Amino acid sequence: MIQVNYLSSTLAIAGALSPADFAGVARRGFKTVINNRPDGEEEGQIAAGDAACHAVDAGLAYLHVPAAKHEVLDD
Repeated sequence: MIQVNYLSSTLAIAGALSPADFAGVARRGFKTVINNRPDGEEEGQIAAGDAACHAVDAGLAYLHVPAAKHEVLDD
């Protein structure tokens, strides 16, 4: 299972989810996954459309809000 780091009692962050991680995230009580990774950022990553399907299958809401590293860390 992927490591989850809590920022507050209602917000947590984690690395990229694998297809199997979505069901585990739902079992842990999460309701929504927000994916900030742009498609194609890293070889082998799940495309946002596929991730959305895994999330829905696990009973999770899914949002894709891509942000490249330079966009997040730039003034």
